Amino acid sequence: MYSSRESVSLAVKSMRGVYNSRKHGVWYKGESSGATQDLIRIEVDCDSDALRFTVHQNGVGFCHLNTWTCFGKASGFSDLMKTLQSRRTTAPAGSYTQKLFQDPALLRAKLLEEAGELSEATERGHVAQEAADLIYFALVKCAASGVTLAEVEDVLDKRSLKTKRRAGDAKPGKLEEAQQALKKQKIDHTGEGTPVKPQIKMQSFRRSEVTTNKYKQLLLRPLIQSDDIMGRIQPIKEAVQARGDAALLEYTEKFDRVKLTTPVITLPLKEKLNIDPSEFSSFPFCLGKASPLLKNACQQ
Repeated sequence: MYSSRESVSLAVKSMRGVYNSRKHGVWYKGESSGATQDLIRIEVDCDSDALRFTVHQNGVGFCHLNTWTCFGKASGFSDLMKTLQSRRTTAPAGSYTQKLFQDPALLRAKLLEEAGELSEATERGHVAQEAADLIYFALVKCAASGVTLAEVEDVLDKRSLKTKRRAGDAKPGKLEEAQQALKKQKIDHTGEGTPVKPQIKMQSFRRSEVTTNKYKQLLLRPLIQSDDIMGRIQPIKEAVQARGDAALLEYTEKFDRVKLTTPVITLPLKEKLNIDPSEFSSFPFCLGKASPLLKNACQQ
């Protein structure tokens, strides 16, 4: 597939994806399959020897195999956005994404929560994970409002062309709040310093003080689609497989809020409990039923 003067002229006139096929000559993309393209713009590269077509793809996909690319499964922001847009109408009942679409308050709370966690993250891997979480919820917000990724990109492109920019200051009071939060965490603007471990406060309820409906709500477990669970687990699994103990230590710090230097913790039982190991020599467990390795450990 390539472009000629004729195909480019027809593409501009019809505002469709029109190309030249070595087999069929001038070819209107999707004329027989229905997978047509709406032409948005055509650009010339720096050497003026290649064209880039920006199109809106209709139908099941671009490739004859009904995929969006000819290079395997799509990925990245655009693929996530397509998934979210389809989930608006096809999300399985009880899925987390569907819950976000149906509960604007929950979506708003997650956006605020993830934005806060991203602003507090300092370690590289942690920043990447929190940014991914925030982008996911931001795209859910876009999909719920019918906003496409192209519209977001268009806004960014237009802003980059402006010669006069606003000062970019935070809203009144927001900068002071951020500065106070940084002071509490003992983190300066260079990202240095040691974060203070956040205090986790557990809510408590008395059965005699809550209504029956509230009690039932408290006992409910959140409905999470298995795909969502695996989507969170898989990156952790891959990181541990690739980086071993280093990844374990990072996740321990993230989830347990404990910074360790080694994943191996030994308990000094003898010193702490003041037990003489020789006392175990009279136990049948150590003498008769245990493995040679355990017998040796008991008798030492």
